[in-house]
Amino acid sequence: MALKLLVVLSFLNVFVHKEVEGHGYMISPPNRASLWRIDWTQPANYNDNEYFCGGTYVQYYLNEGKCGPCGDNWKDPPPRSNENTGTYGNGIVVSNYTAGSIIEVTSLLTANHMGSLYFYLCELTNPNLPETEDCFQLLRLADGTEAHIVKSTDYTVVSKVKLPDDLSCDRCVLRWHYRTGNSWGKCEDGTQNIGCGDQEIFRSCADVRILPAQQNEDDEPEVPEVPVVPVDPVVPDSDKVPDTPEKPEDPEFSDEHPADCEFPANHHRKPRDLKAKLLKL
Repeated sequence: MALKLLVVLSFLNVFVHKEVEGHGYMISPPNRASLWRIDWTQPANYNDNEYFCGGTYVQYYLNEGKCGPCGDNWKDPPPRSNENTGTYGNGIVVSNYTAGSIIEVTSLLTANHMGSLYFYLCELTNPNLPETEDCFQLLRLADGTEAHIVKSTDYTVVSKVKLPDDLSCDRCVLRWHYRTGNSWGKCEDGTQNIGCGDQEIFRSCADVRILPAQQNEDDEPEVPEVPVVPVDPVVPDSDKVPDTPEKPEDPEFSDEHPADCEFPANHHRKPRDLKAKLLKL
């Protein structure tokens, strides 16, 4: 009886542990660790939905709340696996956007634990180095808010994100940040509740390109003036302008040719009477 109870408790412990762990990742644009799902030449990562900073215990108790910029364990030496130049950070640009546009970002929550989604952008000025945390700036959603609140029924979530008006880049890193909200913790006002305090964090990173917005008419560059070089006119030896010779009358020439054409007057011949020609032969 005691052995059966131990087996049941062990099973429940594993089941509950799996249910408590939230899992998720950004699928559009495809994040670095998930590129293998659409491109078999990329290194496979079967745990691409587990970039959770090493887990709650590792992040908050061992790493003092720190997390790798793209979701790796902070203690891992850089470049970490999901960072630029890391195992999955191969510099493949997966999407092109326009500065100032509103884009759709799709998230897949394989285990929903409510919370909020946030989106960040980093201009990668040196493609040979991993991104740093201070490079990322928080983006706003299309409605002006900073967080997409996750409902308990959400699994595939589409967020509308506003890109900065004044930022264009050949290599930018779009970061997806999922802060779960199902753990009990201490709130800022001193009370305790679900969703307060330390929560499990998930991150995904994707390499994107942001093109400049189309220029307005007022923003068009000025066309430089081409300098005019004066040329001395050719003066004839005599002040007398020679008379224009009269056009000889020739029945073979067309009288319909315009007088002001710069081509010779006989460039357009009237067709002869072919029948008369043949009779003379």
